[in-house]
Amino acid sequence: VLTASLDRSCDPCPEIRGQGVGRELVRRLSARAVEAGFDDVFMRVHPDNDRALRCYAGADFVRVDPGLAKEWNAAQPVDYIWLRYTSAAKGDQ
Repeated sequence: VLTASLDRSCDPCPEIRGQGVGRELVRRLSARAVEAGFDDVFMRVHPDNDRALRCYAGADFVRVDPGLAKEWNAAQPVDYIWLRYTSAAKGDQ
């Protein structure tokens, strides 16, 4: 099992928001991770970050099982929304 973590925020500058740039960047980075052999790509999103949730949904991310999210949130400061990449290249597991 290959794992990695990228703990950075990705927010396009205001002039290009809403044009799909962030969604395309997330989609391409996630696809590259899969191509590099990573088994899964997950996102942890603050529940108040609707813009990020829409971006990730548009980039082929779906919510993980609620039980798994509860387990992962046990040690977190808030109940994050956990997402998993589900591109067709992965076979939509």
